[in-house]
Amino acid sequence: MCGCIVEIAMLVMGIVALVKGRIPLTRTRVVEGTAARVVGLILMLPLPLALGFGFIYGVGIGVSAAQQGKSQIDPKEIEKIQTTAKFVELGLIVGCALTAVVVGAVTARPPKLKEDIDLDEEASARWDRRRPAPDEDEEGVRRHEREKEEGYRPDNPQGR
Repeated sequence: MCGCIVEIAMLVMGIVALVKGRIPLTRTRVVEGTAARVVGLILMLPLPLALGFGFIYGVGIGVSAAQQGKSQIDPKEIEKIQTTAKFVELGLIVGCALTAVVVGAVTARPPKLKEDIDLDEEASARWDRRRPAPDEDEEGVRRHEREKEEGYRPDNPQGR
C-alpha cells in the first residue's frame, strides 16, 4: 500500500517535471530543460514497470501451474509470490528514485531568477549606450565636447 502511494507521488512529480521542464533539487539548485524532462520520465517509470512485471510474473506462474495440472495455487505459494512482488516493486521505486536524484544532481545548477534576467538585459542596454570617458583618447575628448554642446542624451544618440 505504501509503495503504491510513493509510486503515485513519483508519477505526479514526473508529470509536473515533464510538462514544466523544471524541477527543484534543493533550495539552491534546480534542474531545467531536457535534463528535467529526463528526470521526469525516470520518476514516472516505477508504476508502469511494476504493473508490467506483476502481469508477466502472474502469467508465468499461471502457465506453470497449468502445466503441472493445478487448477489453483497453494496459499503458501501465493504468499511467496506476493513477497517477491513487493521486493521487486520496492527495488523499482528505490532504483528509479536514486537514478533520478543522480541525474538531477549531475545536471542541476543555481536557478536563474526573473530579476536576474531583467538586470542582465538592462546592463547590456546600458553598455551599448556607453560612450568613452573624455580622458580615454583625443577623439573621445572632442566627441564629449561636441555632445555637450548638442545636448547628448543616452536614449537619443543623435542629440535630437
